[in-house]
Amino acid sequence: MSEELAEQLRQLRDLTGRSLRELAREVRGSSSSLSRYFAGQTVPPWPTVVALCRTAGRDPRPMREVWERARSGAAPSAAAAPPVRNELPHDVAPPGSVSPLLPPLLHTHAVASTIIDSKLARASPV
Repeated sequence: MSEELAEQLRQLRDLTGRSLRELAREVRGSSSSLSRYFAGQTVPPWPTVVALCRTAGRDPRPMREVWERARSGAAPSAAAAPPVRNELPHDVAPPGSVSPLLPPLLHTHAVASTIIDSKLARASPV
């Protein structure tokens, strides 16, 4: 496992100020597993890394590349691919962009509004 990942995990542990058992309860893992992760003996599952980051009040996304290298056993490279921004499903648009589903949704809304307006106009006494 990557010593870099183990070091970052230990820093998260230190930031929380919690005991190993308290952390285990918080991230829904075992204290023995956490101990192996902090010692660099095994690579934790990504959800565990995310839970540790959240417990420490940190964003997990910067750790994704380090975690992937540790999982694959690869050394850091200067030309590494950019880290995954988040764990959103692929059909969810990134923040700040317009979802491809928005135009059809707006069209459906406009059609429904027109139908409702016409029915209300016929039902209302003039």
